[in-house]
Amino acid sequence: MQGDAAFLHRLAVILLDNPIKYAGTGGAVTLRLAAAGSQAVLTVHNTGTPIPPDRLPHIFERFYRAAPSHSGTGLGLAIAQSICQAHHA
Repeated sequence: MQGDAAFLHRLAVILLDNPIKYAGTGGAVTLRLAAAGSQAVLTVHNTGTPIPPDRLPHIFERFYRAAPSHSGTGLGLAIAQSICQAHHA
């Protein structure tokens, strides 16, 4: 996989920060990295409360927060999506 190291680092931070934040006390986060041809596939899972289905279509919108009770700006997943799109993922 080739890409901009700084952007890919930022992507990794976002994809770790969100599930850790929402896993809850005593929760767990699982990461799986696999090769799929010339692509890398990163799967992130946490044991926190699932995002309600009606909110899923909005999670990549800027400033959207699926759980307003948590801190944050609602920009993380929008930035992550932009980085992925820039790398043709």
